Amino acid sequence: FSASVAALLHTAARGLVPATAPPRTRLVALSSVPRLCVLDLDECVWSPEMYTLSHMPSRPLIGDLNGRGEGVVGVHSGGDVIRIYPGALLAMQEVAD
Repeated sequence: FSASVAALLHTAARGLVPATAPPRTRLVALSSVPRLCVLDLDECVWSPEMYTLSHMPSRPLIGDLNGRGEGVVGVHSGGDVIRIYPGALLAMQEVAD
């Protein structure tokens, strides 16, 4: 990928497709599904980064699954909550469909 495409995919994964992106670029970014997708999970799919946590994840956090019912959208880890980014959840749902 070029740096600009990588940046667009990174922002799309966070649910932040820039409004300034040309319409064709936005359409391609949102409608193209690659055969293989490799993600850096910390800070791309969820937050916070795992190395910053002092406890093992223990209790699930239930929430909205983008209008597809409720399910696990995060997990408690001591006093922290590890949350999946809404855009990352949407991207994974779109690939799964």
